[in-house]
Amino acid sequence: MTLEEYRLKVVERLTACNDSVAAGSVLAEVDLTLLNNRMSPSLQERFWQNLHGDLDNLTDQACFLDKPVAAKINAIALTAQAWMARNHLLMTQEG
Repeated sequence: MTLEEYRLKVVERLTACNDSVAAGSVLAEVDLTLLNNRMSPSLQERFWQNLHGDLDNLTDQACFLDKPVAAKINAIALTAQAWMARNHLLMTQEG
């Protein structure tokens, strides 16, 4: 599986989450997977940036869905993006 395929799987998993706790668990698992595969920090950063962009696109498309579904997708995407921003901040403070 390529990194891009993995990222798209992560998007699928996030959209299947029912709440922000589940989304946080998915992202923590992804973070651990990236670390365990010994990816360079720059490759990890690119992965997270691309995932952030995927989530932006997802929220843009959500406006065409029923309101409850769109609200769920937007909440999960915002939670994921906040998690990624916090994680990025922690990484930059460590490095």
